[in-house]
Amino acid sequence: MREDDLPLLATWRNEPHVRAWWEMDGDPVPYTLEDARKEYGPDLELGGPSIPAIILVRDRPVGYVQWYRWADYADEVVQVGLPADADAFGLDILVGEPDAVGAGVGSATVDLVCRTLFAERDASCVALLTAVGNEPAQRAYEKAGMRKVRHALDTDIKDGRRVESWLMVRYRDT
Repeated sequence: MREDDLPLLATWRNEPHVRAWWEMDGDPVPYTLEDARKEYGPDLELGGPSIPAIILVRDRPVGYVQWYRWADYADEVVQVGLPADADAFGLDILVGEPDAVGAGVGSATVDLVCRTLFAERDASCVALLTAVGNEPAQRAYEKAGMRKVRHALDTDIKDGRRVESWLMVRYRDT
């Protein structure tokens, strides 16, 4: 992802289908380009803990994905009870273009990121949290080989409460 991708990210964060799952207490509405710069700008620098990328389908930007070692977010690992080994990775994804939702983009991207992390970063697993009610995302993650492990409370706050989520994990051997 580059600086000139941030306007796309700001646009996608305002899409109703994205806001339903990404908008948390305290997030700005509407989400602006300046908000995107503040939140994602630091990740654009080499050497940061998160690696951001734009999802392309036939050279068309349709979404966003980032991956990271959970060990770089030790407080969250403890609060949520995530895999604590140094080779456990996490990812976050959104399909921003409305016409790309439900077209297999999410599951293909998650599968590709997992396979890449296993092959190139020697990941032991890829684990993420998804809100209990976000069944389309859960189906996409399951298509990508992830499995529901248990309920967990995310550190994200919505309506004054931590978000009840599924911890979903794909291990190297699956």
